[in-house]
Amino acid sequence: MIKLYKSTEVPTTLRSAPTPTSVDDVSSEIYGADDVRTQLMCDQYDKCAYCETNVTKRYNDVEHFRPKKTYYWLGHDWRNLLYSCDLCNRTYKNDKFPLSDELQRDLANKDISRENPLIINPYEENPLDHICFREYILVPRVTNGIEDIKGKTTIALFHLNDRNERRELIEERSRVFEEYKETCLQQEKLSSIVNNIVHLQPLSESLQTDFNNLVNSLANSVAKYTSPEYPHAGMIRGQI
Repeated sequence: MIKLYKSTEVPTTLRSAPTPTSVDDVSSEIYGADDVRTQLMCDQYDKCAYCETNVTKRYNDVEHFRPKKTYYWLGHDWRNLLYSCDLCNRTYKNDKFPLSDELQRDLANKDISRENPLIINPYEENPLDHICFREYILVPRVTNGIEDIKGKTTIALFHLNDRNERRELIEERSRVFEEYKETCLQQEKLSSIVNNIVHLQPLSESLQTDFNNLVNSLANSVAKYTSPEYPHAGMIRGQI
């Protein structure tokens, strides 16, 4: 997961959308409209908000952070919408929305600010404040010997480390991490070779420029893994 930034320009379909007064008023033709999907996919770099797998407009979901079944009045609210892969949304999260204190749950459109959700919303907070990675495995942050409950709950709810149910996701993270390690290794080797050559004999200006360009090219290859549009950038950013 990476920190996401939602467009301040609300999609046209949502601007004039009515506020639902019951779950029956929540319309997929409104929250799932093409302009809503397009903007969310752009804001999320065509990746699932929760697991960072690539998503498409056709086979994945506009997801309600606070479930529309319970928080129906937020069913058409731009601030409550994310784009999610169908596994994260339909299979794992669905209508689940755990809170640290169930007694604070807002069931009547009064004050959701009282709630303390136990699921990370990457649009509202930096996921890496709650989770980190040991290679390609997610772990909750630990402070004073205590695991971050929001990180722990998010990892468990979406089965982000489940090798049985999410084998393809874990294999994809493993592949990206190995590619990243190999690219870093190549950069270190090349830098070492260049430094050794320079110490042996002075280089011509043109040769020095060529070497520098090569080293910089590899450095850029390493840096791309942390770019928000790159698959599983949160994994590389969150290494411990």
